[in-house]
Amino acid sequence: MADPTGGQPRRRGLVVGIGNVLRTDDGVGLRAVERLEADPRLVDAIASGRLRVFWVQQLTPELAVDFAGADVVVLVDADAELAPGVVSRRRTSLAPAASGGASLTHHVDVASLAAMAADLYGGSPEVFVVGVGPESLAVGEALTARVERALPEVVDTVVQLLGEELEA
Repeated sequence: MADPTGGQPRRRGLVVGIGNVLRTDDGVGLRAVERLEADPRLVDAIASGRLRVFWVQQLTPELAVDFAGADVVVLVDADAELAPGVVSRRRTSLAPAASGGASLTHHVDVASLAAMAADLYGGSPEVFVVGVGPESLAVGEALTARVERALPEVVDTVVQLLGEELEA
């Protein structure tokens, strides 16, 4: 039987939902992760270990090892700069090595985390952020209707960014 990868190693992916699930639309990262874990396009990749999907409240330096172990990383988070329910995607560049001051805290930005993955572990994943404009960040566990309606687009965007290699 022919090797479907053409002898090339298959890509490894990482999806991290970010946010506070007790602040209404800030919980969009967790809700997206829940949908992605059940998405039929990704279940085989998750089951085989080629794709890891999880949720965190914030980015911490400890995630650098997870970034380094992936070829592509997609983060899903609320983005207050976007209009409510609007979905965006952007590629992240590495932070310059001299900007390492953020690594001394318990919270780091995406670019610094990608730089730590490269500097400490030799990883060089493509890193993308999928943002969703929140309608409300008030105390509450349910997403607003507008952000809930945006979830299918979020899931499709993440799947597209992961690439066909990770699909079933």
